[in-house]
Amino acid sequence: MLEQPYRLALTTFRDSVRAFADGDYELARTLKLKDRELDALIDDVKERLVARGTLDSELVPSCVDLIFVARALERIGDHATLFVCKVLSAPITCCGVETAFVATRTE
Repeated sequence: MLEQPYRLALTTFRDSVRAFADGDYELARTLKLKDRELDALIDDVKERLVARGTLDSELVPSCVDLIFVARALERIGDHATLFVCKVLSAPITCCGVETAFVATRTE
């Protein structure tokens, strides 16, 4: 259930590190789309876990634990996206707010 979100969160994190290390603005700009995809996957996982928990009350503690894991994966994507965009000054919209940061990069 969490395999696909895990892989996407890991890919997003790795791409953000790669974009930062290489100064790759184009790669940085692709991260927001990946983050949105991850958010959608996590929403789906949370819905399925809540549905399972409502069917069998004994599963509720496990479902809650998995929801916390899913939320942590979602935060990894959020932080990876914001980090690289702040550092590389790539403008993005997050939480409905346009952000653009100016960073000086020494070669």
